[in-house]
Amino acid sequence: MGLTRLARDIDKDKLKELAMSARLLDAQTAYDYGLITHIDDEPMARAKTLVDEIATRSPDAILASKRLINRMHPSDHLTLYQEKLWQLKLFASHNRKLAIKKAKDTAVAFRDRQWG
Repeated sequence: MGLTRLARDIDKDKLKELAMSARLLDAQTAYDYGLITHIDDEPMARAKTLVDEIATRSPDAILASKRLINRMHPSDHLTLYQEKLWQLKLFASHNRKLAIKKAKDTAVAFRDRQWG
């Protein structure tokens, strides 16, 4: 899930914290943030039950619901483009390789910011 998409779902302060810390969330925190709908000991069984329930409904009603809900949250194409551009910049940055090394060796230091 990209930042652009997350910005619709969680508060800006939580989004900044997650983006800047790159912290992994446990299921309960993700649920509290509204990023997941359910926590279940048997997620596949729960998903199958939901699929079976939806399969009994009109396919036209399902399609209409999906399309209407998706249109309620339009994507800003410029923002999506900017996110893609930053992803490419970060992938090519000198600090990317250092971030991978730092995951194994905390003594590795990042270089100064490449972009202002």
